[in-house]
Amino acid sequence: MKKETLIYLIGFMASGKSTIGRSLADKLGFFFIDIDDVIESEEGVPIWKIFENKGELYFRELEKLKLRTLTEQAPERGLVMATGGGLPCNPDTLSYMKKKGRVVYLKAEIGDIIGRIGEGETRPVFQKLGRQGDLRKNVERLLKERELYYAQADVTVLNISGKDPDEVTEDIIKAVKGISP
Repeated sequence: MKKETLIYLIGFMASGKSTIGRSLADKLGFFFIDIDDVIESEEGVPIWKIFENKGELYFRELEKLKLRTLTEQAPERGLVMATGGGLPCNPDTLSYMKKKGRVVYLKAEIGDIIGRIGEGETRPVFQKLGRQGDLRKNVERLLKERELYYAQADVTVLNISGKDPDEVTEDIIKAVKGISP
């Protein structure tokens, strides 16, 4: 499979990876996969339940394994893959993604992230941040930690309030086409 036909979308939770990923795949004629959806389907329980029953470390290992399996099984016609927010925050995993495809960081502002998450009942990391005190400060802290990894993406595209998803999708297509093979 060519690197140009595999696009990984990374970014913080609620940055729009699933929404934009579907749009991007549709415009490119690629398949779309959300790793979290695949894991939930195969495990038979939602992500928050996996965190609750088996812990975050179990989930992170499962996530890395699923990334590699889905990458190796990627269809020739192309694949857009939405990753979990913490998945690329491991040097080996990020390096693997960059070797296999194009990594696009979908960057959103803190206010947009918090607004999109709402109560965050199905987002265990968000729930944990809320229980630890000032939610906004905790989200900012975690985003700053993850930004060290996100910033290593091949491309960074803003997905901010008021920006049309089609516009974000077009921004990604232009940016990815601008990367030399």
